[in-house]
Amino acid sequence: MGRRYWSPGGPDGRVLGLWDAGHAGIHSNLGAPPIEGRKSMRFLRSRGLTSSLAAVLLACFMLVGCGDDDDGSPKPKVITLADLEGTWVATKYEVTSKDAPAMSLDLVTIGGAFSWDADGEGNFTGEVVIPEALGGPQTLPFAGNFELISQDSLAVNFNPEIPPLLTSSRVGFTLVGNTATITDDNGTFDFDMDGTEEPATFEGILVRNQ
Repeated sequence: MGRRYWSPGGPDGRVLGLWDAGHAGIHSNLGAPPIEGRKSMRFLRSRGLTSSLAAVLLACFMLVGCGDDDDGSPKPKVITLADLEGTWVATKYEVTSKDAPAMSLDLVTIGGAFSWDADGEGNFTGEVVIPEALGGPQTLPFAGNFELISQDSLAVNFNPEIPPLLTSSRVGFTLVGNTATITDDNGTFDFDMDGTEEPATFEGILVRNQ
């Protein structure tokens, strides 16, 4: 039998393949093997669409996966001056000799006290109680401000300064909930009461009243 061109009923006369009466099928112009009927053509078109859609979805999935650097772990909270707002009371205010670390004194345990009220902009007012062992009892008011240097460093400026207990300095600090720990490695204190102050570290633990 002879061959003739086959078109799916369209009036434009486009040639989609060749009809082979001997094989009752369609040869593509690219030399592909015979395909049976229009259902086969629709099947191939449908299969090609499905494969393309799957490829697009896979590519999208890979892009989303590669662009997502979040491992789901919580990010640490950034501390600001507003986080220091409130009324803080010292539960520990310990001074330790740098030359003889075994020599230390907790001013709270011998009758001293230290507290301050801070606003959300870093300004504060407070009072310190000098214990009898250090020439008290005496209550002295003070004021000042904080400057946040980094997430673990704070500049504390007292006005007026009350040496050796309260002097302006850059201190290390941590803040966990309503508990703040402040460490000043640049202090001095007269441990043996001979009139000469020695290098000292002050560590205060303050708790915010609810």
